[in-house]
Amino acid sequence: MDTVIVSDISIATDPGSLSQGHPLCMAADSLREGGLVAFPTETVYGLGANALDPEAVKSIFRVKGRPSDNPLIVHVPETSHIRRLVKEIPGYAEAMIEDLMPGPVTLVFTKSEMIPYEVTSGLETVAVRVPSHPIARLFLTLSGVPVAAPSANISGSPSPTNVSHVINDLSGKIPYIIDGGPSDVGLESTVIDVTGDHPVILRPGGVSEEDIIKYHPKVEYSSETTDTPKSPGMKYRHYAPAAKVISVGPFDTFDDMVSVIADRISDPDNGEIKIGVYSNDKVIEALREQRIVFEPISYGNTTDVKAAAYGLFAAFRRADEKGLQILIVEAFREEGIGKAYMNRLNKAASSVESRSDKNIVRRLVFVCTGNTCRSPMAEYLIRAETPEACVPGFVVSSAGIGTMNGMRASESALNVMNELFGIDMSAHRSSVFTDNIAESNDLILAMTAWHRDVLRKTYPSAGHKIHTLYGFVRGEDRDINDPYGQGEDSYRETALEIKSLTDELLVRSNVTE
Repeated sequence: MDTVIVSDISIATDPGSLSQGHPLCMAADSLREGGLVAFPTETVYGLGANALDPEAVKSIFRVKGRPSDNPLIVHVPETSHIRRLVKEIPGYAEAMIEDLMPGPVTLVFTKSEMIPYEVTSGLETVAVRVPSHPIARLFLTLSGVPVAAPSANISGSPSPTNVSHVINDLSGKIPYIIDGGPSDVGLESTVIDVTGDHPVILRPGGVSEEDIIKYHPKVEYSSETTDTPKSPGMKYRHYAPAAKVISVGPFDTFDDMVSVIADRISDPDNGEIKIGVYSNDKVIEALREQRIVFEPISYGNTTDVKAAAYGLFAAFRRADEKGLQILIVEAFREEGIGKAYMNRLNKAASSVESRSDKNIVRRLVFVCTGNTCRSPMAEYLIRAETPEACVPGFVVSSAGIGTMNGMRASESALNVMNELFGIDMSAHRSSVFTDNIAESNDLILAMTAWHRDVLRKTYPSAGHKIHTLYGFVRGEDRDINDPYGQGEDSYRETALEIKSLTDELLVRSNVTE
């Protein structure tokens, strides 16, 4: 599919002044007729579908690889549009709508019959918001229908805060992407349940508890332990880059912060892995003065948590672009928007999501000898994430037990993966299996029994996590043969063999150790 990027949009005060041939009008027409459109908001970019079209809504879940029990937020251009979507609006919520909308806030109501259950994941409640971004409101007005939209990213990856992030994740998968520039807030909206006699914050965001309490003296936070969430961001692990995220702080003094981060970077157990630091310019400069090797990712020359929150998701994506294996992130006190910042950071730093089943695998590493054929094939097949995959949130990597860092995938592996699956592995570089990899991953899948046994002997504390791929998926005592040095027919056989196993792995919705 060819994706049209709609850019250089001049905001018209009267949507009727735009001709039908205008790209924004064409995108709105496409959405109204069942297509998907990524569009900007002041929080993050959204992936929109006609909320009144159940089949269009289902396509959001397919494209994102999003679990169908994770409800969507319905976006409308004006507060007056909310009434037809909901059964009732409590008095305190009326005041919130008047004062806080348009803006980075979402309210959860009992839904009207207009909203299909595909939007709400079978629940009787619906989440609704009015974005303040002018292009978003213009696009929603032109669409003429309520728009169901989660963040415009592949499920489990960091939310997109500029159009390049959306293009990276979704180009070729949807017909239109609308460029509205960088997001103003950088974190998703605050979600508040107003179905009861007082507001309950389901997800912190740009609107803080201090902003909400003026509308009702009692404000609570959800425990996030439910298996039937009313809001996105409650059940599944989100926001994570491929790197292991380590939260440090908050600290009382600048010197303490620099000292702790420096110690983290210099930990001998890290070996030669690539480490990044997300902090402010002053901290980064102090670390550089110590001649410590790290990748700096700065949120600016301020210590304001708003700046850190604004750049957090972009920092996660920068970590992936740089191929970092560890990202050390400055923590803040949970006050104001710091509550939302730490909510996102803690989710990225956790190895499992908040569900009743605490054994759900989220960090997975494939292992072979050289990390140039079999294990990267498995890694990239998982990354391709077919629409049928129902195990969201995998943070997948690969490593070798007899290799060196930085080697490219073998030429035959590159050719066969592109030929068979259209997968480009040219960015792959080998990694040596280390103590940190053994510790940070929830599941370690080896290509052969020999690899498994070597790993279990070398890392006995991680032995319960180490299996062969065949043994874990099918319970079979079989190895995946090494095609290295053989013809491309051998590589094809190996790639197809691994593909059948990774497909089975993905469709196991309760993958556990």
